[in-house]
Amino acid sequence: MRFLIGTYTDQTDSAGIYVIDNGQDDRFEVLAQATIWLRNASYLIEHPVLPLVYAVSEIGEAPGGQVAILRQDDEGHYGLWQIIASGGLDPCHLSLSPNGRTLLISHYSSGSIAVQGIAPDGSFEPNQAIVRHDARHAAARALGRGRHPRQAAAHVHSATFLKDHQFAVCDLGTDEVLLYDLAPNRSLQVTLRQCWTLPAGSGPRHLVASSERLYVIAELSNTVFVLANPLSGRPTILSSLCCLPDTAG
Repeated sequence: MRFLIGTYTDQTDSAGIYVIDNGQDDRFEVLAQATIWLRNASYLIEHPVLPLVYAVSEIGEAPGGQVAILRQDDEGHYGLWQIIASGGLDPCHLSLSPNGRTLLISHYSSGSIAVQGIAPDGSFEPNQAIVRHDARHAAARALGRGRHPRQAAAHVHSATFLKDHQFAVCDLGTDEVLLYDLAPNRSLQVTLRQCWTLPAGSGPRHLVASSERLYVIAELSNTVFVLANPLSGRPTILSSLCCLPDTAG
């Protein structure tokens, strides 16, 4: 078995993306000669069909973050194939549509999502659309949400495809989970469909979906929320569960 590990490189001795192999005696070892330099490669995903891996370069200062593609050759070695601007500050999460034609890039510090077109061969297309949550954060603050010290701005922590033309976004800064529709005509036009408002100070971070439910982990309140997966009707919080023991301080 062989797999990749992405790491932070700023103020560390880390070299970027490491290739790990379990060789003799099932002992895992780092293939030093296969290490791929990429600054702050904090999140990786693989293409569903092609021998490609997409990786963020989480950079918070101007000119902003980057996203890269690693390509595997016929001998199983990975190399840097393409790298482009991610469209925001501190890209921290990636999600690829089931058909492999659209990549979502979540940006923590700029509170935005980049919707990046992907060509049939897995390469980056020139078209990219940006969805920003600045106005949503201002509205949330006016309504009493986003008051935690870590909620001074919109902080998109993840955007996850539910199907080819629909995705859900967790915004830690606004206490919202948002459902967006993506136009099927490759225009990358995005439309907000629904929004779940979590209790103030929740800080939603990541989610997983089933056919009928969304399961959201809220980082600031240490809570898991179960949401109705709404193809119709009003967005509903079905239940919640604290992740801390009763004795936690």
